[in-house]
This record gives sequence, C-alpha cells and structure tokens, in this order.
Amino acid sequence: MQNIKLFVFSVFCLLQLPLLAQNEQKYWVIFTDKEGVDFDPYSYFHPLAIERRALQGLPAYTETDLPVRADYLANITPFVKEIKGVSRWLNAACVWADHRDVEKIALQAGVAEITPIRSEAKLARYGNVSVGNSETEMKHLADLIRSQTALMGIQEMHRSNFKGKGVRVAIFDTGFPNVDEHPVFEHVRKRNGIIATYDFVRKKDDVYKHNDHGTMTFSCVAGVHDGLPMGFAVDADFLLAITERAIWENFSEEENWVMAAEWADKNGVHVINSSLGYTHKRYFQSQMDGSTALVTRAANIAASKGILVLNSAGNEGDDNWTIIGAPADADSVLTVGGFNPWTGLHTTFGSFGPTADGRMKPNVTAPATVIAQTRNEVQQVSGTSFSSPLTAGFAAALLSRDKSVKVMDLFRAIEESGHLYPYFDYANGFGVPQGASALAIISLEKETTFDIAEKEGVLTVRIKENFFQPHLGPIATSSIPAGKRPRDSGFRSSNTAPLLYIPSFFYWHLEGADGQLTNYYIVQPRTMQEPILEVNTADWKGKKFRCFYQGYLFEKQF
Repeated sequence: MQNIKLFVFSVFCLLQLPLLAQNEQKYWVIFTDKEGVDFDPYSYFHPLAIERRALQGLPAYTETDLPVRADYLANITPFVKEIKGVSRWLNAACVWADHRDVEKIALQAGVAEITPIRSEAKLARYGNVSVGNSETEMKHLADLIRSQTALMGIQEMHRSNFKGKGVRVAIFDTGFPNVDEHPVFEHVRKRNGIIATYDFVRKKDDVYKHNDHGTMTFSCVAGVHDGLPMGFAVDADFLLAITERAIWENFSEEENWVMAAEWADKNGVHVINSSLGYTHKRYFQSQMDGSTALVTRAANIAASKGILVLNSAGNEGDDNWTIIGAPADADSVLTVGGFNPWTGLHTTFGSFGPTADGRMKPNVTAPATVIAQTRNEVQQVSGTSFSSPLTAGFAAALLSRDKSVKVMDLFRAIEESGHLYPYFDYANGFGVPQGASALAIISLEKETTFDIAEKEGVLTVRIKENFFQPHLGPIATSSIPAGKRPRDSGFRSSNTAPLLYIPSFFYWHLEGADGQLTNYYIVQPRTMQEPILEVNTADWKGKKFRCFYQGYLFEKQF
C-alpha cells in the first residue's frame, strides 16, 4: 500500500510540473560580439579536429570557435533560473527564465536578441516488426540485412577494405541502451571504437539506457549480425550523444543538438548523423528555408568546419506537415529520404521536398525498412531514421579512402553517385548512392605528377618522368601568351582522324584578389629536357597560382 501511495504521489507531482513552472521557459540569449576573447585552438581541440581543418584547407579556428564572453554571461546570470548551456557557434546561452524577467535580460550589456525555444522533435521512425525464429523468418532477416547494404553497393566498398577506418562518426539520438552489451556491437567495443559519450539531457557520460532509437540507428551505421554487416562503417570510431529525452517532455531539446555538434567538432569528428527533425510547436512550414531554425544554422556551421552532416528527411509525408523539418532544410546538410526495398519506390510515409525557399530536398534516398538492433532483439524497423545512418556509414566508408576530400566534394560525390543522377525529384533526390560510382568519383590517386621549385623569384615546374606524356598534336603554340585566352589553332583536316582521348596538357592560371582569373594557359609537353614551366613571379603578389597535370592540382597564394 505504501508503494502504491508513493507511485500515485510521484505521478501527481509529474502532472503538476508544467503548472509549477508555467512562468518559466527556455530562451536563447544571443550576444553581440566576442571582442577581446583569447583562444588557443591547440589546447582546446582534439588533434584530429586540427588535422581535419588542415586537410580541408581551413584555418585552425574562426570567430565562431571563440568562447562566449564571460562578462556577458555574468550580466544575465542574476535574471535567469539556470544557464542550461552555452553555444560558441551561435554566440548564445540557453537559459531557463521567468518570462517576467526577459525584459531585464534584454537590457543587459552585450545582449543582442532573445529567442524562445518551443519546438518539438520528431523521431524519423515509423514502426517495428518482430522477426521470429522460424527458418523462414530467419531467412527473411538475413535477406533484408543483405539488401539494405547491397542496394547501396557495399560489395565494392568492402572488397577494397573501405570500412570507415580512421573516420570518426557522431550519432545524435535519444539513447543507446545495451550498446555496451549487444553482440551486434562487439567488434566496435573490442577495439575501443566508442571513443566518447555524453548525455546532453542529463549532463552525464552514461548513454547506455533510455529510448532505444539510438541503438537502432547505430546498428545501421556499424552493426554486424551473424557475420553480416548491417551498415558500411564497421571499422569507424564513434561518439554517441543523447540530445533528446523523447518522453516526459513536451518541448524538445533543440539546443542540445547545437551543443552536441560543437562537442563533436571539438573531438575531431568527420561525420554527424541525426535521425531527428524539428517541426511544429515552434516553426511553420514556411520557415523550413535553410536559415531560420537555429539548429539549421548550427548544422551549416558544422559543415563549414569540414564535417559532413546527414539528417533524415522525416516520416511526415502522409500527415499534415508533409515536408522535411530542421535541420534537414539546411543547404549544407545531406538530407536522406527513404524508399521501399521491395518495390524501389518512395515510401508512403517519407517527407517530401523542396525546402520553403525552393531548394531540392532530399538530396539522396536509401532503404527505409531495414533490420536493426533494438533494446533487446534484432527487428525489422521502418523509417527514414534508418536511411540516414545507412548513408552516414556509406559516407564514412567512402571518406576512409581519402580523408583529405573536401566536405562539399564528398557531399556532391554522394549525390552524383545516386542511381538517378542527374535526374532528381522531391521524393528521391538523386536516388540511392552507389558504392562503385562514389569510389570512381572520389579518386584515390593523389600522387604528385610534377615537381615545383622556386629560386630567386623564378618558379620552375618539371613533369616527373613516369608521368611524362609528350603530345605532338596540331595545336599551334605550346603555351598561350599573357593576356590571350587558350584556344585551338583552328586546325581541321579531312585527312586527320579526330582524337580518341583527351591529351595530357599542363594547365595553369593566376587568380586575382577579386576571384577572377587574370590569365590562363595550356602547355603541351614536348621534351623531358626542358621544364614545362619557368616563369618570373615578381608581379604575382596578391594572386593565387594554380597548375594541373594528370589528376594532380597544386596551388599557392602569393
């Protein structure tokens, strides 16, 4: 009887919480500047974060990485109930505050804007179907596991041993119960492949409990069941973040997504998967424009730091919302729709594009009915929640081939590997990414094909002997004089057969400070005895030099 009374009292208290806190709400307090802030990126970032920036040709840090000013935080502290979190990227603090104190907060030095947080997250999950133990049911399970990866070309990826090794993947979700015990993840645990975890809802490291949506999505990135890979990135390393409560809270924790993205960046991730969507209760469909939602802005910032962000399109294609949510509306987010693996058609529940401002979404599509590991068993599950992590694993496997690939080049390579490319629509995007096509687009060959030397203001380029291919064709001049545009000589003859391949010309140009090319040249390799280029660089200050030969590009800012 005592236990029953305690249970009834607990439920009563839970029901009263909204009433007790009806004057309190979450807000973003956005600040004006970061003037005078000191920052050492090498002590703050994991070395892999610095490496990623270097490989992407990015600076070690930008203004968005600087800490929020401590004096601005101190100014608002007396007027808030709690500072829930701080975002460097948005230059903002997430606070709990009484609505009657908002005007006081707005008057504090450094406060630029105050935005209420009232959004609802939608898990991009549609339903589960238990798989039994009969011979027929077990065959169905194995067949669907094979299908969910084979449809995207796992054979080509794994045959070449591109399985995500050396790539860090962050998964944002609601919980990862039993990931620390399930055999499906044993291969990851055995090599200590889960390198960091954090529960942004409860402010602790333990993520191995709560809602099992994250367990399912993780299995679609890297799970292995009875020797069959459930996803592509079985050799990747992982950061697991709980960003959503998914129960007992009416309004989602969009701010946790933002803070998790900054945490992932700090810890050197290359890929983020999010199977969450932020839609009504705060936003209108017209605001899915790639710039309104703060979580969308944060996703674009993550991409600007060399991180590939993937997000599920959502499962609202057959309800009143119908379109994608945030951050799937972000221009730099690879948005993944879902298709039926038995028919090859768009799923009835999958959300549609375009964005409110008319951009194409989703970018690609992937199987939306798969076999995944739930809390206790392997099940058939449906939803674009699972098409996105399948594609995230695909991206990580592709990136493990060459981590120097620029993030938007990787983004486009995945798009262009779609089975429909260059056709697209608002249900399928460019279609299902294909491993063989993606590997062909992201070339492994990065060997230098020529040597460059600079001495006393003279730049000299010599083609390496094993790459030298002389061309003795009909072009009139071996180089284009300054101020002229490259063109052929007008040579035509009925007695000369047309080319069967494109000759290996040496290309180079200069780019001015305004981004325009001042002049550009084509040079025909003639002889190994002479350099392909020898030029005085005295008047190149402020210009960018680029040259290209047989797949290798060199560039330098003067």
